[in-house]
Amino acid sequence: MNIYRLSQLGRYVSAAILALASGLAVAQAAYPSKPIRIIVPFAAGGTADNLPRALGAILSQKYGQPVVIENKPGAASMLGAEYVAKSPADGHTLLLATSSTLAVVPNLYKKMRYDSGRDLVSVSLLATSPSILMVSNDVPVNNFKEFIDYVKQRPGQVSFASAGVGGVIHLHSELFQSQTGTRMIHVPYQGSNLALGDLQTGRVQMLIDIIGSNYGTVSQNKVKVLASMSEKRLPLLPQVPSVAELGYPALAGDIWFAISAPAKTPPAILQKLQQDFAEIARSHEIIEKFAPLGVEMVGSTANEMDAIIQRDSSRWAAVIRDAGVQVE
Repeated sequence: MNIYRLSQLGRYVSAAILALASGLAVAQAAYPSKPIRIIVPFAAGGTADNLPRALGAILSQKYGQPVVIENKPGAASMLGAEYVAKSPADGHTLLLATSSTLAVVPNLYKKMRYDSGRDLVSVSLLATSPSILMVSNDVPVNNFKEFIDYVKQRPGQVSFASAGVGGVIHLHSELFQSQTGTRMIHVPYQGSNLALGDLQTGRVQMLIDIIGSNYGTVSQNKVKVLASMSEKRLPLLPQVPSVAELGYPALAGDIWFAISAPAKTPPAILQKLQQDFAEIARSHEIIEKFAPLGVEMVGSTANEMDAIIQRDSSRWAAVIRDAGVQVE
């Protein structure tokens, strides 16, 4: 090939690269071109709903476009996740995902109409929230050890509540039983608010749930908190021991909240969303808003979020297998 042809080929390649770069720049500059919807696959209320509303309000100001929060609960968060997975990959429909959505459900349900690993892509892990172990005031115990002894003396008689079969709350309770050698009755509810209500009345005896959704009830002494499901004591409940210091470090673990997008969303849009969500999540305004609820803001990269999904997926898959958790 002579020098002229090489030069001509070089111009073609340069032109193609410039065109591609310009196209990506235009696509990013034009985004968003319409309202952004964040699909929350849970009912209104609670951290999973309040968090995207708070971040969405700031994002709307930044983008000059409305950010609309839509609740699409049902089927252990699969309805909302499937809706986003099958939405146009243009960055205008996003998913508020949790550890249940991305790390539990894919291991629990064998027949799904979407593949979260193939049809969804990570944007940013927004926040984490530690859980606490609560018991009804009717249970005659005052600490973690006394409760374990109480349950062991009544195998198959003491009940624990959850927000539904196969969720993190349910699996954390199954892990509690395997680690402590206890056997309890599972009572699933359609949401943790209903579960908490029956815990207060004594219809169920134990509930493991995030502190952010229960701090009001806890601060009014309507239930007893026996342990934080964490490695260290929580600033909101410094008097409550952690499971790690009680000798059960395997029980420590947070529930997290993240943003996912449909697969094949343009990389430039994903990068913009990641940077903006992370910036807002780490802003003083948001940190101050959610700190009193025990929510720790993160604002991760997509790669960091992928690593956490993989870690927790392995953990909960083992719990599902060992506990024999099955759903139809």
